[in-house]
This record gives sequence, structure tokens and C-alpha cells, in this order.
Amino acid sequence: MTFVAKGSRRVSVTPEVAFDLLADHASWPAWMPQSFRPTGTPEGGLRVGKKIRVRIGGLPGATTIKVSEVRRPTEIAWQGGARGILFADHRFLFEADGDRGTQITSLETWSGVLAPLVRVFVQPMAERIGGQMLEGIARAVAS
Repeated sequence: MTFVAKGSRRVSVTPEVAFDLLADHASWPAWMPQSFRPTGTPEGGLRVGKKIRVRIGGLPGATTIKVSEVRRPTEIAWQGGARGILFADHRFLFEADGDRGTQITSLETWSGVLAPLVRVFVQPMAERIGGQMLEGIARAVAS
């Protein structure tokens, strides 16, 4: 069983500019929302295989996510959880939208045996946090 949390936001910059902001892990503390904060000191850029510790919205303690895709300027993805039990795959897709505009889509797919049991709680939380991340990107690229 799987379910998807989805959101999107248009920003008035090119896909490269929006992508580069999210790919710059070191910049996250300046714009990432409180509901998704890196722990420790973020360094460098995202690359496939990079592990990042984050605090996610109200969950006790930090969790580790692993970057699974970095394709400039179209996609960044990371994953976390326990495969088969409760596992999330979060993707940001960047699509050109007119002259110097980008539609950014946040798409998080949850799977595993616990997914149907926690959907009622997790899906709204994931959509809220994904929306806050999109808002943070929009604010950062506008400044």
C-alpha cells in the first residue's frame, strides 16, 4: 500500500536558480522551515548517497535521509525510513514555466505495511511540511 503527499509552487526564477538553491545544503538553515531542519552544520551541496540528519515537524529526535537523485536542473530526491515497514521517497521536480519561471512540485510517496495505518496522520503532515519547504524556496529565490 502506498500513498502520495503532493504540492506545487510557481517561482519567478529559472529552474537552474531554484534547483541550485535546494541543492546547496549549506544554505538550508537560512531558508528551510522549522518543520524540516538540518541538525549539525550543513556542508556543501547535495550529491547522490549523501546522508543528512534532519528534524521533521514534531517527531521526536532527528532522522536520517539519504539523497537518491540529483539531476540538474530537473530533480532532487531523498529517501528515509525502513523499506517494507514505513518508507518515504521525497522528490522535488523543477519544470520551466514561461519566461524565467519554474513550477516546483514536491512529491512524497509513502510505502510499507504501516503506510495504510498512519496515512490519516502522515499525509496531511507531509503535505504541510512539503508546502512549507516550497514557501521557503519561494522566499529565498525572491530575495
